[in-house]
Amino acid sequence: MSKSVNLSHKKFKKFLDKPYRDAYIAAHIKNNIAYQTRLMREQRNWTQQQLAEKADKTQNTISRLEDPSYGKLTIKTLLELASSFDVALLIKFVPFSDFLNETQDLSPEALSAKSFIQELGENETLQPIEQQTQSTKVIIGSFGVDTHIKQTISVTTQTIQQPPQQAQLASTRIVEVGNKQNISLKTITA
Repeated sequence: MSKSVNLSHKKFKKFLDKPYRDAYIAAHIKNNIAYQTRLMREQRNWTQQQLAEKADKTQNTISRLEDPSYGKLTIKTLLELASSFDVALLIKFVPFSDFLNETQDLSPEALSAKSFIQELGENETLQPIEQQTQSTKVIIGSFGVDTHIKQTISVTTQTIQQPPQQAQLASTRIVEVGNKQNISLKTITA
């Protein structure tokens, strides 16, 4: 668990200077994006060329993205990287103290992100559901990976009768955007 940052501590007095705060945030974001991109690529045992192919970029572009001094990151590029790694991207405005609390831990474990498929395999609540309350149609999904490392879902519908205390419903929605599929899962326990 992370410790709370005390902004009144004397070592944080330099944050009272707005240009310093702005430079600190910019440097931290550029450094962390570069480090995290390289870390996640290496954790997957991918070369820069392999990541470039997945992100529809050149190897030279991936090399620049892994360089903290590059500085020309766009949200579009970050979304493409997130898609290539099959992870989510979170961008939001926060109070400075929240930023400092969130970014204290720079360990590989803290900066690593599992792919959707890896996380799905570890999370029992997202596994196909076999029971539903009363006589109801239930969606039972099976999740897999094809040879191009893209997620696929096959869905069947069946009617099951079970007591209310065993009831669970998982719904899956597939939304196609261009040639990519976005999958949302919802689990409800009665």
